[in-house]
Amino acid sequence: MMLALADIRHDLLRFVLTAIGIGLLAMGAFGMTGIYRGIVADALMVIDRIGADLWVVQGDTRGPFAETSAVPLATERRVEGVDGVIRVRPFLSLTRSLRIDGQVRQVSLLGLDWPDDDGGWLPLAEGLPLGQRHDVAIADRSLGLAIGDVLVVGHQHLRVTGLTRDMVDINGDPVLALTIPDLIELRAARPSEAILLRRAAGSAGDHGDVQALAVDVRPGAAISVAAEIAGWGDVAVLTTRDQRDLLLNARLERLRMQILLFSLLLMTITAVVVSLILYTGTIEKLHTIAMLKLIGAADRLIVAMIATQALALGVTGLGVGLAAGRLLFPMFPRRVLLLDADIALIGAMVLATCLAGSAAGIVKAMRVRAQEVLA
Repeated sequence: MMLALADIRHDLLRFVLTAIGIGLLAMGAFGMTGIYRGIVADALMVIDRIGADLWVVQGDTRGPFAETSAVPLATERRVEGVDGVIRVRPFLSLTRSLRIDGQVRQVSLLGLDWPDDDGGWLPLAEGLPLGQRHDVAIADRSLGLAIGDVLVVGHQHLRVTGLTRDMVDINGDPVLALTIPDLIELRAARPSEAILLRRAAGSAGDHGDVQALAVDVRPGAAISVAAEIAGWGDVAVLTTRDQRDLLLNARLERLRMQILLFSLLLMTITAVVVSLILYTGTIEKLHTIAMLKLIGAADRLIVAMIATQALALGVTGLGVGLAAGRLLFPMFPRRVLLLDADIALIGAMVLATCLAGSAAGIVKAMRVRAQEVLA
């Protein structure tokens, strides 16, 4: 140990620069893994937060997250009459471009069935849930709004009563939650010219369809409730697990696989580069190793020196990479979610790579003869 520390102090700048290089590679691995986790967490956030047992969607579709779905709002009363149903909540979400502080922002509008659903399940960081039927909203902090601000959405003026933290949709757009009546009115709003044309053509107006119904049932009643509702024919029934699988394995499959494969590629590159750095560093010490053998140093002492330096580089590099990631990742446009298990796994891989790289150097060092120092 002391011999390894003495050698590090002898060329401290080289050690620091090498550790920083390893740290940047580790930060890249942390970042790609965190982006993957963040995309999955953002995609499942609304489904998991709502926590429904069943989802009633348009017949012959797999909506509302993987496909387009439209369910008449009147279906809510039919579902409520099914034995075993505890609660039914309409689900409606739209994406709109809104002008906020002079900038056009893409926003996901989420409808809440007030007063049964006031948004208390949202991750509120500040303020209160919705307290009235019209003209109020809960906004995500990333929109830059404050409690009491008034946001103009179409012809409506929505007063912000609460702020959420990291509440986004599948695309990473911040969520603005408002009541379903306000959202249906906003969806139906059209320029006066468009209204006149629709009337002249005899087109029907917006009948108040929603995308799905989130259903809570009594324990053990999910199968019977789903079978009865599915028998109606005009709607389909999916469980929350079905929705999660469809979202991850259908809509996001290509994106997830691409990020996952790129993460594996980056980790492979990291392993190769780290091993090469450590092996090259050992080669450059061959003259020193020969000198140690000449003065009688045991082989195990040399092995311990090389392995200790490799572990010191790995630990220092991991610390640098993690610290840099904690500093830089919050600035990314999409959430970077670092789990303790991922940090531990990547850390173990980096340390194992360091030991593997040092092992190659150790094999080379063991072949050095003491007489070579005199050559």
